[in-house]
Amino acid sequence: MPASIRVHAGAATLAVPTLESKELPATLRVRCSLKSAPNGALGCAVSGPQQEAPVAPDSVLVLAGANRSVTFQIHDVHLTSAPPVSQAHVRFIVSPELLSRLKAGDSDNSPSAAGRFRQATIVALGSSHGITAAEAGPGAPLGGVLRIVDVTMRVPVDIRARNEWTYKDEPFKGRRTLHVRNAGLRGTR
Repeated sequence: MPASIRVHAGAATLAVPTLESKELPATLRVRCSLKSAPNGALGCAVSGPQQEAPVAPDSVLVLAGANRSVTFQIHDVHLTSAPPVSQAHVRFIVSPELLSRLKAGDSDNSPSAAGRFRQATIVALGSSHGITAAEAGPGAPLGGVLRIVDVTMRVPVDIRARNEWTYKDEPFKGRRTLHVRNAGLRGTR
């Protein structure tokens, strides 16, 4: 797949194509040094062949390869240990076609859920019943018949300051939308 880099321009983030390079997903484990930011917060940095780089989303790491330097742009940063897991009851509003493809074991395959310990996974599917578009509300899939199904999921969570749980850097608590990428699912916890 042709590569692109994410460039910040004010509040906008742009995907800029790069020439003569390919984009390959990779999981890296790096040792970093704690560094103090100007605001006093601690961050993580890695020494590279050219300069030190922060270990943070959208940062670019240049690491020494066997014959040349290899460039990586970071999408997500996680500890190497498995996160705590929450069991959640999630309600999905789906088309009958999508419902027929859902099964226990399906997991979130979005880039920010990378790694086997980071993916929300369906544990069990409950029964389903029909629902009208008016009942489903503005976030319902477009067109045709809709079904509602309650699903039990195992969701790895990160615990932030003040014991706030997050999944993919979004708050994880009751009556919130849970975004998972697997055949276009979006559910409410």
